[in-house]
Amino acid sequence: MTSICWWLYVSVALAISMLWPRMALAENASVSPYNTSRVLAQQDNACPADLNDCRIVRLEPRSVNPGKSVVIPMQCPAGYPYPVGWDARRHEHISIGLVPGRPDGRVPRLVVGNNADEPGNVTIFLGCARQDHRATAMPQLLSAVPTNRAALRQSQ
Repeated sequence: MTSICWWLYVSVALAISMLWPRMALAENASVSPYNTSRVLAQQDNACPADLNDCRIVRLEPRSVNPGKSVVIPMQCPAGYPYPVGWDARRHEHISIGLVPGRPDGRVPRLVVGNNADEPGNVTIFLGCARQDHRATAMPQLLSAVPTNRAALRQSQ
């Protein structure tokens, strides 16, 4: 599979995974399955444990409107130019997916989607290294099980 086809496949899969929770919202539009005030802490996973030259770079917090998404480039600073991982502090109803870089040198990007009817916030933490570690695996998707989902099922 060529790298462009692979990139397209990953992008489509990411779009489906970001829209799936929104379709669940349509099942019971009067009650959100998400606890929109719950904030999930970052897990200190931005830098892989075996990389000594990795530094965590905290990006500016972003707000995402209901049903919308934003794209955040994984742009590391000049001294540590290579992204090797990422993590996030976010509201429960915020999902984040990785769109890998392309062979043309385009940096990887994170697509941040809001799956609820309330605004949500996210702060991205990038793991940045001095050397290119292409063999390092990165998280592909960060999402949460809706807290209110069990309550919705019991009421039906």
